[in-house]
Amino acid sequence: MKTTMEERFNTTITETITDKSWDTTFIGQMVAAGDDTYDICFVFDLFVKDYATNGMIYKLGDISYIDLEKPYWDQSLNECLTICGETYFGFGAFDLSYYDMTYCMIFNKDMINDYGLENPYELVNSGKWTYSKFYEMAKAAVRDVNGDSIMDDRDSYGYDGMHKEVLPCFWVAADTLCIDKDENDIPYLNISGNEKFLNAFEEVFEMMWDGGIWFFNDEGSNSVDNEKRMEMFSSDRIMFSSHSFSSLGELRSMDKDFGIIPHPKYDEAQDQYYSRIEGGCKIAIIPVTNKNPEFAGALLESMAAFGYNNIVPEYYEVSLKTKNSRDSESAEMLD
Repeated sequence: MKTTMEERFNTTITETITDKSWDTTFIGQMVAAGDDTYDICFVFDLFVKDYATNGMIYKLGDISYIDLEKPYWDQSLNECLTICGETYFGFGAFDLSYYDMTYCMIFNKDMINDYGLENPYELVNSGKWTYSKFYEMAKAAVRDVNGDSIMDDRDSYGYDGMHKEVLPCFWVAADTLCIDKDENDIPYLNISGNEKFLNAFEEVFEMMWDGGIWFFNDEGSNSVDNEKRMEMFSSDRIMFSSHSFSSLGELRSMDKDFGIIPHPKYDEAQDQYYSRIEGGCKIAIIPVTNKNPEFAGALLESMAAFGYNNIVPEYYEVSLKTKNSRDSESAEMLD
C-alpha cells in the first residue's frame, strides 16, 4: 500500500511509532504547540472522544474527498461513532485491527462426537444455535475427571474465555447493547429498564457460575494463560472457547481439530447472529494542526479503498479461511 500511495500522490509516507499511545498527551502537546509534524494519526479507539471534545481534530465527515458512505469505511462500526450527527473519526479498511478484534467461538470436534451432541454447524445454519442450546451442550462436558470433588484445571468444562470478554461477547450476541444512542444521536447508558440486556446478563451468569460450565483460568481481567487453554482444549477438557480472530493464529500449531462458529443467539426468534468487536482497535484522526486536511482526506480515502480491494480479501480468504480454519464449514461460518 505504501508504495502505491506514494506513487499515486507523489508524496513520501513516513511512519512514526510511539509508546505514548495510552492517553491523549502526545497529540495534545503537539496540537498545543502548533506542531504540524503529523498529518494523520492512528490512535486507540478508547481515547478518540477526548480528541474530539478537546478540539484536537477535524471532523472526518467534513473533509473533502472522504466519502464515509463507501463500503471501505466500515458502515456498522462508524454508525456507532457519530455524535449529534457528526463524524470526527472512522474505521476504514486501511487498518485490520478491528477485523483482528472480532470475536468468535471455537468448539472441540472430538468432544462433540464423544458426547453424542448435535452438530454445531447445523445448529447455526438452522438458526437453533441459542443460549439454551449452548448451555445444554456445554453442561454435558462438565466432569470431575479425577474424582477429587474439586473442580480445577485437571477437570473438564463446557466453556472457557477471558473474564472481561465473557459477558460482552454474549450480550452483543444477544443483539443488545449496554450503551446506545438517543433520538438526538447522543450516547447514553442503556441498562436501566433494558429488559433484554438484564435478562441476557442474568442468563450468562446462571450458565457460567450456577451451571459451572466456565473454566476461568485468568490471573486478571486483562490476562489469560493461553498455553493452559490450548493444553486443556487439546486434552478434551474444554468444549467451547471464545477467541478473537487474531488469537486464532495462535492455534495453528495445535493438533486438536476444532470448528469455528459465532456466539449463540439469545433465542430462535432473534433474526441473525451478532459478533462483538473488542475495544483497543486503531482509528484514523486528522489533527487540527494539519495545514492541508484535504490532502490527508484524499490519502485516507485512497488507503481505505486500496485496503478494501487488495488487503482485506487476502486477510479474509488466506489468513482466516485457509490458514486459521480447519474445514470448509468454518469458512462458511466466517461468511
